[in-house]
Amino acid sequence: MRRTRQRGSAAVETALVAIPMICMFLGTVELGRCMWMYHTLSSATKAAARYAIVHGESCVAAGCGSSVATVAGVLRRSGIGLDARNVSLSFTAGTASVECVLPTCEARSDAWPPASHNTAGKKITIRASYNFVSVITGFWPGQRGGTVQLIAQSTEAMQF
Repeated sequence: MRRTRQRGSAAVETALVAIPMICMFLGTVELGRCMWMYHTLSSATKAAARYAIVHGESCVAAGCGSSVATVAGVLRRSGIGLDARNVSLSFTAGTASVECVLPTCEARSDAWPPASHNTAGKKITIRASYNFVSVITGFWPGQRGGTVQLIAQSTEAMQF
């Protein structure tokens, strides 16, 4: 008699344990993916700022000088895995500022930093924001996908 009452209890116990475990696993993977995107964005922003600070007016190497397009190109090459359409950039040097989305930035040919802030010691700032789209919110009823805005900024002083 006791055996008939225990039928199916293993399936119920498995379901009660498996659902939270799967949610924890997916949450951990998604958090790791978000942190990877943030680290990539931060590293790419620093690489772009380092490129800009050594390509000022006193640079003597061939092909010196930088533009919004060349700095944005360095950021794109350093930001492997980032969707360029979701990367917004802000270039600031003193009072001069340029804001654009990465593909648009790569099409701009204007010099950056501007001549007034292209000398050694002047500070420049590159700020990037990335809209991280989480796939885990697709499992939640009524959600179409959540986004988290990741922001990275690098401020450096011109070297040459």
